[in-house]
Amino acid sequence: MRHLNFIAVDVSESSIKVLQLNDDNSIKAYGNAPLEKGVVEKGRIIDVETFSTVLNEVLKNTKPNVLADENSLHRAFLCLPEAKLFSHHCVVPETVKQNEIEAYLYAEAGKIIPFELGALYSNHHVAEEKGVRNATFVGVEKSVLDNYVKAFVHANVRPAFVGGELFALGSALLPNPIADEDCIVIDIGVRSATIGMFGTDTVPNDSILFPYGGEYFTNFLAERLNVNKEEAETLKRVNGVNPAYEDTGVPAILRECLSVITDKINEAKIYFEAKSGSPVKHIIIAGGSALLPYIESFITEKTGIEATIANPLFKIKEHDVLQKDATPNVLFANVVGLALAASNPEFRHINLLTQYDQDEEVVSTDSLAISDIRSLADVASVAHNFLRRVKAAYVLCLQYLKMTVSKIRVKFKLILTIVVFLAAAVFLIWVLKTYL
Repeated sequence: MRHLNFIAVDVSESSIKVLQLNDDNSIKAYGNAPLEKGVVEKGRIIDVETFSTVLNEVLKNTKPNVLADENSLHRAFLCLPEAKLFSHHCVVPETVKQNEIEAYLYAEAGKIIPFELGALYSNHHVAEEKGVRNATFVGVEKSVLDNYVKAFVHANVRPAFVGGELFALGSALLPNPIADEDCIVIDIGVRSATIGMFGTDTVPNDSILFPYGGEYFTNFLAERLNVNKEEAETLKRVNGVNPAYEDTGVPAILRECLSVITDKINEAKIYFEAKSGSPVKHIIIAGGSALLPYIESFITEKTGIEATIANPLFKIKEHDVLQKDATPNVLFANVVGLALAASNPEFRHINLLTQYDQDEEVVSTDSLAISDIRSLADVASVAHNFLRRVKAAYVLCLQYLKMTVSKIRVKFKLILTIVVFLAAAVFLIWVLKTYL
């Protein structure tokens, strides 16, 4: 009998990581493989054939259990780079009723996001903290999600969940249950950094993206020391901001460019605290630049908030198979967060596949084909997934209906304002002509 097999897949420009957990969060299967330069670039899968080949090789070589199985239907949990997402966070006014929140949020997002919402796949989440309703809207251009889905389907691995990287980081790095204090997660990637503010759950209450990352630090160092990028990269990783290496000049230069990051954190802290009314108590540093020696001490000093390096393994039991890998622990954060989401439905908040337009070439559902039915269990699986699709279609229609009503309301208010203005102008002209 064929069965659904939920797996976490983390895709970066340099590698593919796959992870599956048991019910007790011990590791059932893990594997990874490097990607050649150019296979994945800036959040898009460029070479689908090579990507598909590498992904299938990883599935054949996972340990301690092999995931490649003719009887398994692989369903993947993925995350997209934050730079590819459009997010809007807001506090829902008390005057907005519970059944009006979605329409309100989509109307507010439409004012900020530089795309028609119909051109995006989107979803939203609302969390209440201390009587304040924090709403999060997340959308992605349809072509971006289409690219990922088609590449995975080409490898015979169908997406079941697609979220943002901050969601995966929140899932992996925040305590469970969530502590009663606000926390900042700063993800410093290759080309950009993202600051996420977390409160009551693993969906960020707010986020800020800015174009400074590890590549910027390397280029800055190379220019100041007059060395090539390869040498600058080595100096950056070895010396970091460690005071013991002041004589090299590297720590002072890195502190200078890292100040861009700490300035942004301090700005975000002020904004987040004013918005939430709660102090930020902790900063978690994720991403490749978290490996810079003494970066946590520098950020703590410049922000006045305790900063620590991300430890995505604290929720995982018996993680020897990961520690045998040469990959630094901090770089497991995305795949661990996705694997925890795959094994625990409480973590599945914002799934960008909810609005995904299915067609004959790209089928992203979890259903078995009629020809695959071998038992009563398979019949039950088909029936369950059919009902789920009907429910999803109903939710989607409801969302579009609410969005349409919201747009009509906005346009009606605009037309009414114009009519009132014109009437007032006509009245003013009449008064002037009559009495002057």
